[in-house]
Amino acid sequence: RISKRVKHESLKYNWKGIEFPTELKHISKFENNNNISVNVYGLDEKLEIYPLRITKLKKDKHVDLLLISNDENNHYVLMKELSPFINKTHNGKSFTCSYCLHSFSKKELLDNHEPNCMIHSPVRMELADGPVEFRNYYKQIKHPFVIYADFECTLKKIHTTKPDPTDSYTINLQEHIPNSFCCYTKCDEKDEHSKLEIYEGSDSPKKFADYLISEINRIYKLMKWNEDMIMSEKDKLNYKNAEICFVCEKPFTKENYKVRDHNHLTGEFRGSAHTKCNLKIRNPTYIPVFMHNLSRYDAHLFVKEFGKLEGKLKAIPQTDETYISFSQDIKVDSYEKDGIEKNITRELRFIDTFRFMPSSLQKLVSN
Repeated sequence: RISKRVKHESLKYNWKGIEFPTELKHISKFENNNNISVNVYGLDEKLEIYPLRITKLKKDKHVDLLLISNDENNHYVLMKELSPFINKTHNGKSFTCSYCLHSFSKKELLDNHEPNCMIHSPVRMELADGPVEFRNYYKQIKHPFVIYADFECTLKKIHTTKPDPTDSYTINLQEHIPNSFCCYTKCDEKDEHSKLEIYEGSDSPKKFADYLISEINRIYKLMKWNEDMIMSEKDKLNYKNAEICFVCEKPFTKENYKVRDHNHLTGEFRGSAHTKCNLKIRNPTYIPVFMHNLSRYDAHLFVKEFGKLEGKLKAIPQTDETYISFSQDIKVDSYEKDGIEKNITRELRFIDTFRFMPSSLQKLVSN
């Protein structure tokens, strides 16, 4: 039986075209009829809420509904606040995102979060049981090879007609024409494999791409080599007495026992490691290329040259013209399997150091 209050409240809304009982797909029609936004949540087996239907645009007049269901009946219940359904053991005030159901201690934090969250599909975040800890210990091993690069340009004046002063306009005054580049390959483990390359010429973007291709092939051949392990008497003693893995710093066990780990490029003994940790320490399949202000400057000078290559070009775009990072797969070798030639590739990964150290090179060097 409908109470007088519910009946009175229902007269405030336009129910044209709405069927009863109302299905989720018909709520959009109700929103359009009444200039209101509606979110609907359900309850799982643990009596925890999850999003069933989230509005595309949250309006000034907004309601959250909980759909309670059994085998035969469905019933919508008004939720005055989301937080009590999410933070059942939390006594203080909290503010919950209606899209991901994550709670914040301050409304300002929620207001900053929601505009970014609303562009994704609604979902309830499931947190792992127990503490979250770092697991990829093998990634702490220093990369054996890195490349540092920089371009220099000549500024060419652009001659153009005078724009219409009655309208807004942008004037291109100069064109940046690349005239040279410098590349330094640093091998931290064996300095004899480090290499400096300086090139001057109007074709420097193409020569830069050609040089990096030859360099990643050189590095691939060097990293294929596996020097025999060299252990001093002190190394042997350290290995014998070691009780924890030098990679993850956890004790050895019967299942995850102790083995010797060494640098394949130099033969140097690095330490006592778990057998599983040792297997994870492999030569990386990419070479990082660090460039300062790559995103806004250097990339525009040479990226087209890599676009002409056969390997896959991947990018993390910020805008149509700015890339946070991009990488190029380069063929370095091949092998035959079942009569079919398979390519072995290595990745050139371009990284903008300005995003980690936002200052000019001159200032960074002086510091």
